Amino acid sequence: VRVKSTEEVADTITEKIGSLKGITATETLIAFRTYSRHDLEHMFSIGE
Repeated sequence: VRVKSTEEVADTITEKIGSLKGITATETLIAFRTYSRHDLEHMFSIGE
């Protein structure tokens, strides 16, 4: 499922997907990718 913001995940799953015929249960798992300040500075300084 793709949504514009993390807040939309709950609404999308519970209201839209959960209401589809044949769906008896849902489980939502979310993972966030994070980068260290060092990694971010390195990524944005490429080519300088």
